Amino acid sequence: AALRALAATLRLVDGGAAGASPDERPAGSPERAGAQAEIDAAVATGGLAPEEAAVRRARLAALGDAVPRLRTLLELRDAGYLSDVDLRRKRAAITGELSRLLAGKA
Repeated sequence: AALRALAATLRLVDGGAAGASPDERPAGSPERAGAQAEIDAAVATGGLAPEEAAVRRARLAALGDAVPRLRTLLELRDAGYLSDVDLRRKRAAITGELSRLLAGKA
């Protein structure tokens, strides 16, 4: 769900459709809590090393934060407080951070 919401939001940023909102909603607290519980259970049963669990938790948090940050930028652009150029620059910064983390380079 988080990846679908991110993809939908990125399409809006790239397409520049002012006033539109993504169809996909970001993963909410229950979904994220469920994913965290699965990570905790995997560590408890020895199926996942604590170090890998920390990496997965960081990835989950970063993914969950990216969509609201991008949506806020879209709202600022739609309200006239942010130019399209600045929106693209900030999008690149957010997705760059996320890409490095998901690729394990952060």
